[in-house]
Amino acid sequence: MDENKWKELRRNIKEENEYYWNTNRIPDGYYQAKVIACDILDNPMECALKDEEVSDTFLVDNTRPAILNLKTSIDPNSLDLHGRPGHTLIISGVAKDEMCNITDIQYSINSGDWQTAFPKDNIFDSKEESFLLKIPYISSEEHSVVINAVDAEDNIGSSRIVFNP
Repeated sequence: MDENKWKELRRNIKEENEYYWNTNRIPDGYYQAKVIACDILDNPMECALKDEEVSDTFLVDNTRPAILNLKTSIDPNSLDLHGRPGHTLIISGVAKDEMCNITDIQYSINSGDWQTAFPKDNIFDSKEESFLLKIPYISSEEHSVVINAVDAEDNIGSSRIVFNP
């Protein structure tokens, strides 16, 4: 909050019980709102009442989390369902948000169903979460894996990595 003067968003709102401020086009950051209520539109000036209230500080976060350092490898010691050498795909990376905690990481293989992934420490509790996916029994053909990360404000960041053994 680096501004010193309040910015008026709307004046003389009559017959409305609420005001919606679309924050989708303002920069990420911490803000406060100030509401000034006055009944001068319905009363003579000498009888009008006025009051104001300032909100607690609140976060506006419109930016998607980033997914960084995606890497793939194959576990050379993996076995398939029948005990034969198989492919276990290992994907590592980092989900990072500048403003709030990461709350979910998911992945999809070849546009299939979304699967939940957990951070390495098994708890979503920070703005930066490292993850390690182990996908067993993957065939030895090309696969596209999409990773999504969700932050506490429900912004979704995506990245894709192609695996071609």
